[in-house]
Formats: sequence, structure tokens, C-alpha cells
Amino acid sequence: MLKVIICKVEKWFLFKNFTYIVFNTENKKGLIIDPTWDLDLIENKIEENNIQLKGILITHTHFDHVNLVDNLVEKYDCNVYVGEPELSYSDFHVKNLKPITSESIFLVGDIKISPLYTPGHSPGSICYLIGDNLFTGDTLFIEGCGMCFGNQAYSNPSMLFKSLQKLKQIIPADTKIYPGHSYGELPGQFMKELMKVNIYLNFDKEEDFVDYRMRKGQKGLFNFK
Repeated sequence: MLKVIICKVEKWFLFKNFTYIVFNTENKKGLIIDPTWDLDLIENKIEENNIQLKGILITHTHFDHVNLVDNLVEKYDCNVYVGEPELSYSDFHVKNLKPITSESIFLVGDIKISPLYTPGHSPGSICYLIGDNLFTGDTLFIEGCGMCFGNQAYSNPSMLFKSLQKLKQIIPADTKIYPGHSYGELPGQFMKELMKVNIYLNFDKEEDFVDYRMRKGQKGLFNFK
């Protein structure tokens, strides 16, 4: 049986992220997704649950999602998985790096990982489907979706639209969504609930989505809770 541990991690009241630990409750083999900011909290969770850390999954390489990777690799000597397209534009380097070159299922310990390419917020963003849980990084939040910056070589709203359409088509309604940030809603809500409340999942035309995502005067973009 798989268990998801939610770690709400913060830095100086400015950076607020979610790091997730997933492990098999029978043999204690597990992995961590986007480890960041609070090393003591994360290591305490690993030790409290007697987890054998076998891998690190990275949704994208922005610093607020990867800043503890080196620390954990040094201690646990585990592999680090990141989308190969992400490496083509970032300067992310770490020991035991395993680029993800396709959407083929792979194992971390004995946990099945289904990687899904979801570019847009960054060129190589990946979501990870693990059992009935989807870890979305900054591609999809409970309340919205990731930002797209001015340089389309690094983020692209048209690509993000296509990625969200892809998730809508293939992710079952009873899948739990675990994003990298929150604007107040708790992670772990069902995809069917997001379809009701998340406006970015309810655009059917790319042009309308892009216009809304890139509209001027947006406020509170970094008001994560």
C-alpha cells in the first residue's frame, strides 16, 4: 500500500512549497518529490517512518523545487529523475542523475512511476502519476496553473494549455492532485473537483486560455499559503 506524506516547507516566509514523500507501507521503500527548504523536517519524516529512500523525482528545475537535492543524494545515494528536455535549458547538475527520455513507466524501488510530459511553465516540466496520485509541480494547482514568463523559450502559455488539455483527457476523475504550491486549498483533492473550480481547466480554446493566462494586472501571483 502506498502512503503520501505532505511536507509543507517554507523559507523566510517568502517561499512556500510542498514536498511529497511516497512510500510502500509494507517494505518501507520510498521516494521524494521536489525536496526543498526544510531539510530537518524532511529527514525527520523519513526517519519517523523508517523509509528507505530510493529516488528523487523532480517536476522541474526551478530552484524552489530542487534546493535540497544535493543534500539528500549525499546522505542516501539515491537516483535523481528529471525530464531530459528540462536539462537542455537549465544548469541543473547532480550526482546519480537519470534523465527521463520518454513517458515509459519506470520503477523506483518497487513503486511504479508514470511520467507525463507537461511543458509550459518550463520547457521540461513533468507530472508524475503514482497509483491514484498525480504530482503536478507548477503545471497545475488546485486553484490555477503555473505562470508563464515573457521569454517563450523558457515558458510558453500555448504549451501549458496543451499540457492541461492532456491531463484532462488522461487523468481519471478520482485521481488525487498534489501540486507544488497552494493559494489556500489543501493538496490531495480529486481531479473531478478541480474540473469544477479551476478556471484554467475549463478553457477549450487555446487563444482564450493564452489571453487569460497572460492578462495584464494580475495580482497575488506569489501569495502562496
